[in-house]
Amino acid sequence: WLTGIGIGPKGALSYDVLDLGDVFVGHPYSYTLSIDNKGDIPAAWRLNPPESDAFVVEPTSGELAVSGTQQLSVEFLGSTLGEFCELVDVELDGSNERLTCQFKGHVIGPTFHFDVDVVEYGLCSFAFAHERTLELTNTADIPMDFILKIPQDGQYGAPEFLLEPSSGSLAPGASVTIKVTFTPATIKVYDFYIVVDVPNVGEALLSLPVQAECKVADVSLLRDDLDLGECFLRYPYETDLILVNRSAELQARFDIQPQEKPTTVIGEYSCDRISGIIAPNSRESVRVTVRCNRLGNF
Repeated sequence: WLTGIGIGPKGALSYDVLDLGDVFVGHPYSYTLSIDNKGDIPAAWRLNPPESDAFVVEPTSGELAVSGTQQLSVEFLGSTLGEFCELVDVELDGSNERLTCQFKGHVIGPTFHFDVDVVEYGLCSFAFAHERTLELTNTADIPMDFILKIPQDGQYGAPEFLLEPSSGSLAPGASVTIKVTFTPATIKVYDFYIVVDVPNVGEALLSLPVQAECKVADVSLLRDDLDLGECFLRYPYETDLILVNRSAELQARFDIQPQEKPTTVIGEYSCDRISGIIAPNSRESVRVTVRCNRLGNF
């Protein structure tokens, strides 16, 4: 009689584990996996589709001649940030043995950075525009969309910061210059931050501190009153109103209020300008023309 042990086909995959490392979200990657016939008979095989739709493997079935090899194309496109682990599972007809390869890695978003660690304005004049520029660079191998915002800005009033541009797209390795204009409307210390959102990836993926302190300049009149002495009725007299900015760093803006109508029966005044800017440690003169409309002191 004859005795023996029946064995089915034998095969092996070129990898048991394939670590893809860090892969960018939304970027396609291609890999090759081989099935080798290690037995003495032809082997028919079929692929059990991966559970994740991020993987596409082709072809899905076939037959291997003795000592033959079949190349499998593995396409991966990650859409969710985080770690992943997926099995590519191949069955051989007539064998209880399954051939598996574990694909693992980490899906990451685009990588990018600013060229500064902080946007520092220092001491700022109230109601004056102050500008800073910074650069945002896409260091990834994929393009990225971005949205910039300052979450704390405008929470209790009108916005005080303007980001130009506040959104856009960056090709791999490209940079964009951002202008940040700050017009303070509150006397306080600012400790804000710029955040970067990447649509379809995540919010506030990067933050950049913004620091400033707003103060009002020390402005006063050189003289508290303008003494014109004796004046003829309805005859124009001119004198100078001098404003002094004693602050070493802060600018000041002045506006002269219009005369109240009830007071015009006594006298009228006009100015050669009704507003202006006073530089730090300087003076500004406003020429004032006065006409008396009533006899007596005023």
